[in-house]
Amino acid sequence: MTRKFIKAVVIFSLILGISPYVYGQDKNDPAVWHDEGIYFYNKKSSGNALVSIDASVSSETKRGGYGQHAANYWSGGLASTKTDAILSGAHSQTVVKDKKTVFYCYFKADDINPKLFSLCRFIEKKHDRVLVMGSSNAYGFSSGISPKQIVEFSYEKLSAGIFKIVPKEDLDEGEYCFVYIGKNESPFANGFYDFGVSPE
Repeated sequence: MTRKFIKAVVIFSLILGISPYVYGQDKNDPAVWHDEGIYFYNKKSSGNALVSIDASVSSETKRGGYGQHAANYWSGGLASTKTDAILSGAHSQTVVKDKKTVFYCYFKADDINPKLFSLCRFIEKKHDRVLVMGSSNAYGFSSGISPKQIVEFSYEKLSAGIFKIVPKEDLDEGEYCFVYIGKNESPFANGFYDFGVSPE
C-alpha cells in the first residue's frame, strides 16, 4: 500500500465524512494509521518495527530538597527552589537500541501535533528519574521544563493525524521521555512517555 494511495483514501474518507483512522493494514509501515499514541521505529525488527511507548505517571512531585530550601532561606528568598516530577525506577521498561531512531505519533484530534510535546532527558538517580518542571524564588514562580533537559527535534506530517519525529542530534545513552506541554484537553496530558536509549 503506497503513501499516495493512503493519502487518497484519507482525503476520500474525509469528503464522505468517514473516519480515516481505520486503514492501518501493515503494522510495520509507519505511514499507515496505528492505534493512537507515540511509537519508536525499530528498524532491526522484521516482525514489529513500530514499538509503542507506554505512558508512565509521576510517582511524586517534589519542591526542592534540604539544600535548596537552606539556600533559599539564607539568601532571603533569592535562590531558586526547583519543582521536580519524579518517575519511579532507574530505567524505563521501553528500551531503544538505536541512537538515530525516529519516532511516529498518531493523533485522532485535529488540534494535537508534535509542537505540543517536549522530548526531554531525565536526570538519573539511583532509584528514580527526575524532570525539572519549574522553579520559584522570592520574585515568583516560573513553570516550564528546564532547557538543559530538552532535546530539540523536527517533525513532518505524513497524513491526517500521522507525524514523523526526528531528534536533531543523536540520542546518547540515558533515560528520556515525551511529555505533553499543550493547554488543550488531551489524553496525552497526564503521562510521561518514557524510554531508555541503550545502543548496542
